[in-house]
Amino acid sequence: MTTYSDDRFRNETQAKELSGILTKDAFIELASYDKMPCISILLPTHKAGVQENEQGNSAQFRNALQQVEKMLKAKGAEPFTIKSLLQPGSELLNDEPFWHSLNNGLAVYIADGFCKYIKLQVPLIQYIQVNNAFYLSPLVPFMVKEENFYLLDLEKKYTRFYRADSFGIEQLNIAEIPSGDDDVAYLEEVDNIIWLSHLNRENIPLLLAGQESLIPIYRSVSQYKNIWPEDLTGNHHQQHENVLYEEARKVMKRYFDQPVQYALEDYRNKLATDLTSSMIETIIPATYYAKVSHLFVKNGMHIWGSFNEQENKLELQELENGTVMDEDLIDKAVIKTIQNGGEVYFLEAAQMPNESELAAIFRY
Repeated sequence: MTTYSDDRFRNETQAKELSGILTKDAFIELASYDKMPCISILLPTHKAGVQENEQGNSAQFRNALQQVEKMLKAKGAEPFTIKSLLQPGSELLNDEPFWHSLNNGLAVYIADGFCKYIKLQVPLIQYIQVNNAFYLSPLVPFMVKEENFYLLDLEKKYTRFYRADSFGIEQLNIAEIPSGDDDVAYLEEVDNIIWLSHLNRENIPLLLAGQESLIPIYRSVSQYKNIWPEDLTGNHHQQHENVLYEEARKVMKRYFDQPVQYALEDYRNKLATDLTSSMIETIIPATYYAKVSHLFVKNGMHIWGSFNEQENKLELQELENGTVMDEDLIDKAVIKTIQNGGEVYFLEAAQMPNESELAAIFRY
């Protein structure tokens, strides 16, 4: 990258981390920046711990900053402006603790006086953009969701109780949970304690794990009415919590898929009405006017153009010489839907309603 010695143009903005599990408020904060230039850098990264991985991550980010510099020059930005704008990103390159703490994905957002980054648990497809808004669609799957479940790992001598969600698992330390044998009295005692501490005020699924012989006994004595019908049998005592969580997540896939399945069923039920559409020209304006309750997007979709909200005028554009023109209307539609309280689902082509690229359920 180009370097400059004149400190008059030094940007004092510090890069700050956003939680890897995004709240809606944090997402909307990012979406509120709509002043050119907004820089979005999305990268797949390797988990920290191996020096070669950490060096590869930083080299990949350095290359991304160099690409951004070229994009800014192509858009007519002055050298000192580029220097100042990219200063927080340049400083990240020299932040060793940062490169020692990465996960599988990294998103960095830079604008005038703004630099925030998110470390994500799963890889992202590399994407670099300079536009008048941040590219946010890939973050939607990481927003806080309501789907939670409990996991009870039944062992004769050491029973463990967890709460989990779409992103991870946490052991709940309840000192009163007994250790014992495989008799009914012991399991009734376990059930009574977690009932009093947590389950009596919940209705989320409880996944039973552990010794196969204990699970049916526990089912027969439990007071809780929402025990998940599938089990996770086996000895998990020596497993790391992350491994246990991944196995549990597979068993609970049907639970986490329920919202999108309900939404797709709702779409099918309303197919003969004016409350659904798979027409891009209809859906994109509707997202601006808070008309869309559920938006279905084919993975990897980009539609370029512009929408004038005051005139209700949509213009679609093509790519010209590899240079993006106007705005990513898919990203805008996703952002508007979330800002207006709607739900967004990214689907593979085979899952999309009507084999479309974009589909929506309308509120009215």
